[in-house]
Amino acid sequence: MLNNNGINRIYVVGNLLENAINNVSSSHADVVQFPLLITESYVKQGVKKEFEQVFDIMIPRSALYTNIENFVKGRMIHLEGRIQTHSVIDQQGTKSYITQILAHKYSFLN
Repeated sequence: MLNNNGINRIYVVGNLLENAINNVSSSHADVVQFPLLITESYVKQGVKKEFEQVFDIMIPRSALYTNIENFVKGRMIHLEGRIQTHSVIDQQGTKSYITQILAHKYSFLN
């Protein structure tokens, strides 16, 4: 018997690249959405380097405990959630995949 005990949990800290907007997810849920910049620093051969990644973040409006006006560009935030991927088909019929972080807990760090 197959026992699927997988875990889909992610914790990230980063800075909002833009002010958050109200949106509707692919599953028709009301969400707050924004891009999050995550910068990782490391030292390689004595030289400090940085690696940056941008993730699309969605927080269900039902999980908000503060106003959307608090989600402003540059603000540092800690998020807890899960990764989700879904497919989209563009106007030319090309199928692509979008990976997003669906956060259910958050706290501002500044």
